[in-house]
Amino acid sequence: MITNQIGIKKESFVADVTRDLQVWNQPVHGFTSKVVSYQEPSEGAAPGTVKEAIIETTMEYTVEVSAEWNALLGTEGHSNSTVDYEYRVELNADGEIIGGEWISDERPDFLWIQNKAKFSGLFKNLKTIYDTSIAAGAAYPDPTAN
Repeated sequence: MITNQIGIKKESFVADVTRDLQVWNQPVHGFTSKVVSYQEPSEGAAPGTVKEAIIETTMEYTVEVSAEWNALLGTEGHSNSTVDYEYRVELNADGEIIGGEWISDERPDFLWIQNKAKFSGLFKNLKTIYDTSIAAGAAYPDPTAN
C-alpha cells in the first residue's frame, strides 16, 4: 500500500497507527524501505513463491496539533512521527509480490483513502473555496484583523 500509494501515485493515505482498542487515524506522507535479505520460501507461503524478501520500512505520518487558522506545514507547529515495520513479501519467478506476512508486532490496524471532494447541487459554490484552500502558496485571510 505505502509503495503504491505514496511511491507510485504520489498520494497520501490514512492509517490507524496503534494496535489497540483506540483508533488514531494519522495521515501518512512518507516512508523509507530497504530489503534486509532474501530467503527461501517459508512454510505456508503463497503457491508460486520462489523467494521471500525481508523488508524494513519506516513510515512517516503527521500527529495531532492544536487548531490553527494558518497552515502549519513547514512551521514549528507541524509535528511528524515515525514508526518502524518489518515484514516479508513472497515473490514469484517474475519478481511480483504474491503474498507476505508481518514479522514485527508493530503494524497498522487498518489503512484507508479519502476520495477527493465532489461539490454539486447546493454545495457547488464551495468548490471555489476548497480549490483556494489547497492552492500552493495561497494567502489566507486573518479573521482577527480589523
